[in-house]
Amino acid sequence: MTHISFLCPPDLLGKIPEPIPASKALPDWFRALPREMGMADAPFTPIAPHHPGQIGADKPPFQGKQPLKFINPWRVLLPPGWSAAFVHPINHFELPFRAFNGAVDCDALDVPVNIPFLWVGTSPDIDLPAGHPHGAGHPLSARRHVPDRRSSRRNQGRGRPARHRLDRKHTEESVYAREWRRRHERG
Repeated sequence: MTHISFLCPPDLLGKIPEPIPASKALPDWFRALPREMGMADAPFTPIAPHHPGQIGADKPPFQGKQPLKFINPWRVLLPPGWSAAFVHPINHFELPFRAFNGAVDCDALDVPVNIPFLWVGTSPDIDLPAGHPHGAGHPLSARRHVPDRRSSRRNQGRGRPARHRLDRKHTEESVYAREWRRRHERG
């Protein structure tokens, strides 16, 4: 089991909110949603209506909005105990839709994961070419059953490795930027 540490500057420990598992920060409207919608499966179409009850469309923040979903024909198989995060296509701010983000226990799911979204474009007419991203899936890097008691929250303190330096000037190039530049400027 992996131990996860969260470090902060010594003068902030106990004065700022501590990191918590994302599952503990879900909005109340989401927690109150029913898990089964009683909808029959339909033949493959690329976009279909999403059941409004799965986003709480009868209450804010989505009151009166009709969610849609991209139909995904691909199943995701992961080892037992692993989940996948499905998110809006990363850094695609120009898209006229916003995909809902969520974690799915793909190890226990024997069907593809569809990508629900809300249309935010000003026009209902848009042409998304084949292969255009509509969501991104990422296996979560830690087993989902890692208990909270195995994490710690503490100040960074002195004597930590240089890669954790908090006294670096904002004008000083980070190790990440320097290494990225070395890798990419060679080619």
